[in-house]
Amino acid sequence: MSAYGDKLARVCLASMISRPFFFLLAALVASVSTADVRLERLPFTTQADAGQPNVAVDPRGGFIVTWQERGSGGASLSYALLDRNGRETRRGRIASGANWVINWADFPSLAVLANGDWVTHYFEKSEGSPHAYDIRLVRSTDRGATWSKPVTPHRDGTASEHGFVSLVPLERDRVLIAWLDGRHTAGAHGGRMTLRSAVLSRAGELGEERELDESYMEIGRASCRERV
Repeated sequence: MSAYGDKLARVCLASMISRPFFFLLAALVASVSTADVRLERLPFTTQADAGQPNVAVDPRGGFIVTWQERGSGGASLSYALLDRNGRETRRGRIASGANWVINWADFPSLAVLANGDWVTHYFEKSEGSPHAYDIRLVRSTDRGATWSKPVTPHRDGTASEHGFVSLVPLERDRVLIAWLDGRHTAGAHGGRMTLRSAVLSRAGELGEERELDESYMEIGRASCRERV
């Protein structure tokens, strides 16, 4: 096992915010190598109601852990920056809101782009349907110190589901966003979920919007949703 893989195994445990997440993180560790892995629990403090952890690799060296927390006023998305040894160097809040969708299966991730920008996302409930929610993308150009206003990658304006986001860094400051899109399921004659994508620039402009699959497999959405 490489030294870098060993660091990854150790840092993955940093996001073990509560006991139920151990199994998810153990699977991440197991994917690093088939060789024996030394697991080391690292101190990582959050609120008791924290959840939905995600770990991203920082090409400069280290890792970025994101997670969500719920409180009396709504929900928030936070991050912590860890060095190669799993030591936390700083943390901060990315965004917060009173109308978020918190979902154990569909949760925020973070991508580090070629120019060093960070891009992440969260979900807000939209009006018109109990199952409708929208994607909000935010970007930091200073490694988490400040964050942009949110951008919505889908412009259909329907009260439908938009989620299960993948973020793929492209050249320089651009990022590809792919998501499951429910615009054709809205209304009395609902159709099928589709897979769509768009590219976001540093200026917050959307382009290259495409439908990648007109009839994508639906994921069990009715049984895994909680809302703040």
